[in-house]
Amino acid sequence: MILESTSQPVVTSLAVAPPTGLQPIRTVEIGEYCSSVAHGRGGEVYVGTNTGVKLIIDNGSLRNITSMKTCVNSVCVSGNIICTLGPKPSGLWSVTVYNNINYQRIHSWERELHVGAKMALRGDSVVICEGKRVTEHSLDGRSKRRALFQAIQCVPKSISAMSQSDDVIVIDKQLRVHRLSITTGCCVWTNDSLPKPIAVCCDETNRVFIAVRGEDNRVNFTVLDSERGKFILCPLF
Repeated sequence: MILESTSQPVVTSLAVAPPTGLQPIRTVEIGEYCSSVAHGRGGEVYVGTNTGVKLIIDNGSLRNITSMKTCVNSVCVSGNIICTLGPKPSGLWSVTVYNNINYQRIHSWERELHVGAKMALRGDSVVICEGKRVTEHSLDGRSKRRALFQAIQCVPKSISAMSQSDDVIVIDKQLRVHRLSITTGCCVWTNDSLPKPIAVCCDETNRVFIAVRGEDNRVNFTVLDSERGKFILCPLF
C-alpha cells in the first residue's frame, strides 16, 4: 500500500478515531514475497523481493530494476543512491549500492551477519543492525562506527536512520521501539506501549512513523516524537 501525507490535523486522543495525516493512494500487487519498501525523493517507490528490486510506476505497474538470485532482505534509498542487503549462498551477506539514474552498480561488499539483519541508509552511510550490534559503514564497505546495545536481545523487525542526527530507530522482536545513538552507544528512549509494531521510518524532520497491526489484521499508523518517544498521533489498535 502506498500512502501520501495530508494536511489533516493531528489528534492524540485514543477516544477519537483520529485522522492519520496519511491516506492511501493505491494498492499494488507485487506477485511475490516482499521484504522491504523504500521511498525515493522524487516519489519513487522501490520494493525488495525474493528476486531483486522492483520500481512501482505511477500507473501501478512494476518494473524490474535489479535481478538477484537471493532475497533482498532490505532496500534503502538516500538521495541518488539505492542500497540492497541480502544473503548469499556462501552464508555471507551482500551489500550492493546502485545509482538511481540508470541503476548501475557502484559498490558491492560482503560481511558475515546474523540471519535477519536489517539495514538503513543515511547520506553516504550504511547502518546495519543485527541485534545488540549496530555498525555504520561507508558506501564502499569501510567500517566507520560500531556500538553494542544491551536493550536489543535479538535481530530487529525494522530499522530506520534519522536524517537529522546519527541515531537510528529500531523495532525489536519484543515489539519495543528504541531510539539508539551510535555515537554514544546509549539507548535514548524506549516505547513499549505499541501492541504490534511491524515497521518504522523517519521523515526529514525526524518524525517517527510506526506501522501497527490492528486486531482485524489491518495496518494502522502512529507517529512518535523523536525526542522523547511520546505519541504525536495515536491509532485505534
